Amino acid sequence: MVLIKLIRKILTMDMNITIITILTSILVSAVTAYITSILKTKEEAKKWYGEFKLKYAESIAKEPELANSLATQFAIGYLIIPRSKTKRDKIFIPPGSRFIIGRDERCDIILKKNTISRRHCLILSNESSVSILDLTHHSTVYVNKKVVSSETPMKLKNKDTIDISDFKIRFYEI
Repeated sequence: MVLIKLIRKILTMDMNITIITILTSILVSAVTAYITSILKTKEEAKKWYGEFKLKYAESIAKEPELANSLATQFAIGYLIIPRSKTKRDKIFIPPGSRFIIGRDERCDIILKKNTISRRHCLILSNESSVSILDLTHHSTVYVNKKVVSSETPMKLKNKDTIDISDFKIRFYEI
């Protein structure tokens, strides 16, 4: 009788160990698959981002309409620039882009006013954020009444107001 009890106890222990081993194997497999898919997704996103930057840069020079379409589709933010009481421009900011704002005709965003430098400030973006940098070294660019540095870009947040001379430009995240 003692021998039968001992055998039952051993079988029960073996069954518990087997169940725990199976559950552990399933859990390890699931976690491994999850981590692998996240790493693969990040790798694909990085590859796509690189291809997008290249395609966007090529299209700016060769096909401005395509560049505008890409900017609109993949924008991470946009600027609202008042031109008059009734007219406003909407500039979409795709990832990996750079826009120079100034009064020079070669600027990406032209603001015609003598108080604005030829190359006044720079809007730049990465995969997920948009920043602004003062190019004048005269502290004449403000975001929400805070001076924008000419050394370190300031990250823009949703509904920020950019003051450049008399222009109040609004930034919106998408």
